[in-house]
Amino acid sequence: MSYNKTINFKVKMNEVTVVGATPAGTKTITENGEYDVYDYEKANVNVKTAPTLQSKTVVPSPQTQVVTADGGFDGLSQVSVSGDSDLASHNIVKGVEIFGVVGSHECSQETVVEQATPTITVSGNGLITASATQSAGKVAGGTKSATKQLPTQAAQTITPGTSNKTIASGRYLTGTQTIKGDPNLVADNIKKGVEIFGVTGTLETTVSGGGIVPSGTKTITANGSHDVTDYATAQVSVPIPSGYVKPSGNKSITENGTHDVAGYANAVVNVPTSSGIDTSDATATAADIKEGQTAYVNGEKITGAMGYLTLNQAGTITPVYVGGNVGIQFSDLPYGYVYAGSAQRCYFTDKTMLGNATAADVAAGKTFTSANGVKVTGTMDTSAASDDYITVAYSGGEVAVGTAVSSLSGVTVTAHYFDGTTRTVTGYTLSGTIAVGSNTVTATYNGKTATFQVTGYAESPQEYTVRFTGTGDSTYCYAEIGGVKYTEAGTKSVAAGTTVKCYASGLAVGIIYLNNSQVDRGAPAEYNYTVDSDTTIQFTMNATTSSAIMITSS
Repeated sequence: MSYNKTINFKVKMNEVTVVGATPAGTKTITENGEYDVYDYEKANVNVKTAPTLQSKTVVPSPQTQVVTADGGFDGLSQVSVSGDSDLASHNIVKGVEIFGVVGSHECSQETVVEQATPTITVSGNGLITASATQSAGKVAGGTKSATKQLPTQAAQTITPGTSNKTIASGRYLTGTQTIKGDPNLVADNIKKGVEIFGVTGTLETTVSGGGIVPSGTKTITANGSHDVTDYATAQVSVPIPSGYVKPSGNKSITENGTHDVAGYANAVVNVPTSSGIDTSDATATAADIKEGQTAYVNGEKITGAMGYLTLNQAGTITPVYVGGNVGIQFSDLPYGYVYAGSAQRCYFTDKTMLGNATAADVAAGKTFTSANGVKVTGTMDTSAASDDYITVAYSGGEVAVGTAVSSLSGVTVTAHYFDGTTRTVTGYTLSGTIAVGSNTVTATYNGKTATFQVTGYAESPQEYTVRFTGTGDSTYCYAEIGGVKYTEAGTKSVAAGTTVKCYASGLAVGIIYLNNSQVDRGAPAEYNYTVDSDTTIQFTMNATTSSAIMITSS
């Protein structure tokens, strides 16, 4: 920019002595500095000042760009246009020009690949992950899915017991797992001091005879009869009426009952707790109790007066069996013992009061008495006796999932009989199924059942060999397993159930054969083969007619 300034000099002749000529003309000044303007009438100053400039870099784009200085700048000092070494003919599609560079690159046909099938895994902490490795190339639209069966546990009700009961880990619960409760699980029903499933009992321990251990103190504030059976002590505090002498001292009470505590200030109850049989409902009299023996009836001690027969006294006692009734016959007994007056008398009981066993129901050699006779000897063969219950032991170890329980080995069933004998038996049946984890198997013998546990494991799938012969092509003729294409001769071990995708499309038509029979023909021909035996896959190529894949089972 230019800065112009005109200076006018006015000289008053009467004040300045001018030496030389009169000032005239204009002095032009274009740079800063000191100048002599004495001989000039005017000075024209035109000093250019330095502008503020900006430098910019521009990246080419499909649109035209106008580059200007930003605010605060007088202009641009430099504009740089970025370059790219990849702006070359071989990187540009043939026939396309970019910034004067004409492309020469010709695109090849894009490879079409199959969409990968995901694999599902379950971690130890229950995280389910689905992942797939996708081959490079063009993937057609569509959906690929995969499933994984988890071990399941149906709805069940678990009844708590003395040992822990568990639900196997790693299972998907398909139903409600109910832990059974019991309304009787309360402190009042549990022995004092005993804890069951977090409930501490408060039930006092009973003593012999069904009594309750006395505890606590019974407070008595009025005269009369008071029940102190359940108390260890009785605290008597009866107000003294006017004119009565104040009670004093302690009344010692050592047995249950009604006690006179008049005149005593306190009653100290100390009833022994080693036994506590209630005799209030007893009805025996002295005549009902053997002579010389004693018994307590309704709290009273009674001495017996009933006569009895001893071995050194004359007479005989004979068991009899008359008309299905069992009795005892007394003969030639002295007077006054069992009867009076007659020399012989029989006493019978109704046979319905006796057992109904027969000789066949009692082990051979054993004797018994029932409605069928007095002192009958049993004839039952205990080796074939009806069993009371059975037990089962298993030592066969883990088995594969799906194993028939009827084929399990290491099973021992033992029958336990009423007479205390046991016998290892055969002819039992087994029921149940084997899944992954612990399984309950039931053994049944003569209507009795017992269970045992068998652990099942997942058996590895059967492996088969797939052989590739001949030569194929990854575009027109191949077999694909798990996303990998096979075109050359070789072998691969695969699990039963693996899918082999066969693809053939030659220049004209593709043909696929299975066991020498044509299964597909077309452009392309496609066939998915599920491996269930050792298999041979044959590749053939014919550039003028067709490509073919031959699949045969060896």
